[in-house]
Amino acid sequence: MTNIFDQAASVAKAIAAHIASGCKIADKDEQLNRHQICQACDKFNKEEYRCGICKCFLQYKIPLATSQCPIGRWKQENIKKSDILDAEIEDE
Repeated sequence: MTNIFDQAASVAKAIAAHIASGCKIADKDEQLNRHQICQACDKFNKEEYRCGICKCFLQYKIPLATSQCPIGRWKQENIKKSDILDAEIEDE
């Protein structure tokens, strides 16, 4: 069972990865694919729209390009270091 401290650490790690990626968002097709995979999973909590394994709220997890399923049913998008550098240059 995931406790509140594990959940907080997981959220902090996800936020750090998202920021490091330049705040990349998964494209709409990938988000739909992730949503369909989650809904078909026996670990999916339909009432809370939450993963039963990591306890993440999927409306926040699914859009992040850097997120992934805790049991490997979908992976993070391939984010190259050059994407991160391009995002940093655009901000300047």
